[in-house]
Amino acid sequence: MGNAAWWIATTVAVLAALDTILFVEGLSTGAVLLLGTLVNILIAGGGAAMVLWTRRGAAVNAMLEERVAARTAEFRASEARLRAFIQVAHDAVIVIDGQGLIQEFNPAAERMFGYPATELIGGTVNRLMPDLVAAKHDQYLQQKHPTGFQLMGRGREIIGRRADGSEFPIEVTVGTHRIEGTTYHVGLLRDITRQREKEQRLTRLATTDSLTGLLNRRAFLEAGERMMADRGHKPLTVLMLDADRFKSVNDTHGHAVGDEVLKRLASIVATSARADDAVGRLGGEEFAVLLHNTGVEGGTNLADRMLHAVRTAQIELAGDQTVNFTVSIGIASTATAHDLSSLLHQADQALYAAKNSGRDRLVAVTEETVKTLSPPG
Repeated sequence: MGNAAWWIATTVAVLAALDTILFVEGLSTGAVLLLGTLVNILIAGGGAAMVLWTRRGAAVNAMLEERVAARTAEFRASEARLRAFIQVAHDAVIVIDGQGLIQEFNPAAERMFGYPATELIGGTVNRLMPDLVAAKHDQYLQQKHPTGFQLMGRGREIIGRRADGSEFPIEVTVGTHRIEGTTYHVGLLRDITRQREKEQRLTRLATTDSLTGLLNRRAFLEAGERMMADRGHKPLTVLMLDADRFKSVNDTHGHAVGDEVLKRLASIVATSARADDAVGRLGGEEFAVLLHNTGVEGGTNLADRMLHAVRTAQIELAGDQTVNFTVSIGIASTATAHDLSSLLHQADQALYAAKNSGRDRLVAVTEETVKTLSPPG
């Protein structure tokens, strides 16, 4: 077969195939262009085909151009819709490349972080994070990421840093996509400061005494169980305190003054304890302190200082009147008790021994005196 005949036969075959392919839904623009290019090459290469198929080739080219124009318009419309969504989104949207450089920074992100987009685009996203978080983020970027879109993290909580240097909690969902060899990470971010504050308020309501701000009974017992479980071989000591003749204060001066007495007592107890001790109001005028890594001797010394501080405290009333009060304290340690229930029971018995001995004093359970205590009921 001669060259002209070969070009004609080949062109006819390609055009026949193209006629079919052009009407198959979903054919990509790239594929259509590739086929069109091949047809044009064939047509240009065969003089006979050029003569025979000039009109058909022109029609095909026109169809291809229309298809490309339509696809291009569709792409631009899609891009415009996406950009409009990013611009009006309530949540912050940040797009970075594989090197952590910011490519998109929407108005919600500007409001959240306090930076204009023009200042950040093209710069590192690490400006939006504390140093420790930024270091972990750099490690994440260095990992290999799969091709195609992948949802890498949904609702993860991290710490962000605003332009003024303040830090705040963020909930972030990250999607990763690889396009023509370049990796892009799209982050959808939400400031959860109010949510965390609400949770903290609810936690305080559930765990603290509303009058004194100390742990309530349930929260104190839970803290005590954790401290017992974590103490290892370190000692723990509990102080049980009770305001002396508190009913008389209420009856004589009223419950409002009685509340002031309890708040002052709570303040003295709380300021005497350390950050890793547990301090709670068990009910009424009864308080407890669980001392971390402290034996009975250390607990006795602290209790003695508390007694002195309470003796010197006063509640001022109208007309230059004052109210003084005292407390009694019972002390027990893990030298004689091996669980929280026994520890509190021994301290409670020591407390009432102090009451029965004249009040305004302390009584500590020792290895000698523990034998005289009644067992838990």
